Amino acid sequence: DIDSQCLLGIKYYKGSEVAQNYKEAAKWFRLSAEQGDTVAQTSLGKMYYDGKGVKQDRVYAHMWWNIAASSGKNKSASKNRDIVAKRMTPSQLEKAQKLGTLTVTLNGAELLSRPLIALQGVGVGSWMDQLSDTARLWFH
Repeated sequence: DIDSQCLLGIKYYKGSEVAQNYKEAAKWFRLSAEQGDTVAQTSLGKMYYDGKGVKQDRVYAHMWWNIAASSGKNKSASKNRDIVAKRMTPSQLEKAQKLGTLTVTLNGAELLSRPLIALQGVGVGSWMDQLSDTARLWFH
């Protein structure tokens, strides 16, 4: 479940009860973050900012912090988002903001994880053929 996934991310990140493994932490945080867990979203933002377990990327750091901040429950995400925004180019900031708000309706279900995974180059498959022309522009 969402809480267990986030907890596993924390354990792998800290090396608590398991060997520290940032890649494994990122995997579990991503699973939880894509389901709306703001702690996982904030943690994943930090991992992208620091380049721990994932390629360092300010765009994705901003995106995850922006998503977490949008809940209104996570003040540290808002603070971190604003800090990294000052270190980004206008085009990076625009990309991060677009990624953070991108959702796609596929087979009647609103999905957040599919477009994010696709934009990272993972999981692009036949589902992309079902996207509208407007949504398809995001991927090219």
